[in-house]
Amino acid sequence: MHKKYKRVVKYVKANYTRIPVKSGTCRLNYKCQLNAIHDAVTAGDKSIAMCVYIDADGEPVIHFLNKKGSVYTDNTLGYWSHENQYYLVREIKKVEFNNVSGLFTSLRDFLATLPPWYHKIFKKVIV
Repeated sequence: MHKKYKRVVKYVKANYTRIPVKSGTCRLNYKCQLNAIHDAVTAGDKSIAMCVYIDADGEPVIHFLNKKGSVYTDNTLGYWSHENQYYLVREIKKVEFNNVSGLFTSLRDFLATLPPWYHKIFKKVIV
């Protein structure tokens, strides 16, 4: 795993809840947010889930899932979703579907600016 991802993985595991995810349709494209929205709208679902998964190499990936009741389904990776650990960031309501790209960008920018582990130590000393 690349050094820059260690902070993100540590933050994700400490601050988000791990969720079980079942395999759904396998599209294997880079449009998970559009896949999830399409499936939610056509099924009449009122929300999708924004999550971060940790892949088999230990790297974090922002990802969107379908949610029906308490069941989360990955309709992008399909079978390959079983190799990942999923952490729920938040539920995206239907009224937010048109802003899903902005929500993705906001989370990506936030995770990219996490301070290194030693920042907390120095902050306590300085304050």
